[in-house]
Amino acid sequence: MTTKGDYYIIGKGGLFTIIREILGDESFKGYFDDRESLNEAYYLGGIKKISDDRDKSMSPVSRGKQSYFIAIGAARNMLLRAKIAHSLKEQGLLSSNAISQYSFIARSVILGRGSVICPFACVHSNVELSDCSIVFSNSTIEHDTKIGKNANIAPGVTIAGRVTIGDNVFIGAGSTLIDGLTIGSNVLIGAGSLVLNDIEDNYIAYGHPCKQIKRNDIYIKV
Repeated sequence: MTTKGDYYIIGKGGLFTIIREILGDESFKGYFDDRESLNEAYYLGGIKKISDDRDKSMSPVSRGKQSYFIAIGAARNMLLRAKIAHSLKEQGLLSSNAISQYSFIARSVILGRGSVICPFACVHSNVELSDCSIVFSNSTIEHDTKIGKNANIAPGVTIAGRVTIGDNVFIGAGSTLIDGLTIGSNVLIGAGSLVLNDIEDNYIAYGHPCKQIKRNDIYIKV
């Protein structure tokens, strides 16, 4: 399912272009340019103003047809993305997803709102994918996996069955996670990693096999 109403994009990087390609131009209404600022107040204040203006000028039916998508840089800005996602949900500005017609989404999948599923991604049976997550091209998420809010699944990632992943997790391109793992929140997994063991909250991990390297202070500095 893709959005059937107006949509807006926060950020103007590569993901901005992908979302436009998936959803088209007809209902695109505007964007926040993250090249202007990465200041939290710039986004959260802007979102509040949009919500207030909407409430004054639109009917309840029209309000429900607006949706916002986050396209600011992921790896160094996951906690900023999380705050924006939370604000969007509180303001009722998450209503749809951007799902490529060239992806495969099983009928039993449970999707949050404001998520992006790119071409040739495969999301299999009984997967739960929470709000404002991104599954990039050629990634596979196998059965019974549960993924928290604001996940970034980079191109070519393979997640085997029954994996549990927390909030604000970035999984680098070409990584593989074996079945049954638990990945904590605020975790950054480097590209090309082979993940054979659980990873605790707030860690950077990478390697083949993947190991916890150090505490994740990258997100904290945003």
